[in-house]
Amino acid sequence: MTTPFDNMSPEKAQFIKQIVSEASGKSQNELFPFLLGINRQIAGKHMSFSDEETDALVSQLTKNLSPKEKKRVELLHQLSKMLAKQSKKTPPPQSNT
Repeated sequence: MTTPFDNMSPEKAQFIKQIVSEASGKSQNELFPFLLGINRQIAGKHMSFSDEETDALVSQLTKNLSPKEKKRVELLHQLSKMLAKQSKKTPPPQSNT
C-alpha cells in the first residue's frame, strides 16, 4: 500500500519527519500554537503541499491527541482548506492607477 509520503520529494518528506518529531515532544497546550506556526515554516521554505500530503501530515500530527484536541486541529485544517480554495477563486484587487 502506498502512502502520500512515498511519492513526495525527499525535502518534503524530511520536513514532515522533522515536524512530527518536534510535535511529539509538546504538551497539548504547546501543540496548538506549534501547529499554527507550521504554515510560516512552509512559506519560509517555499514549499507547497497537495491536499493529500497535507491530510497525511495532519493525520500524523494528530494521531496521539485526545479526541477533543484532534477535532480542534481537524476543524482548523478544514477551515484552512476552505480559505485556500476561496483565495484561489478570488482575483487580486486591481489597481486604479
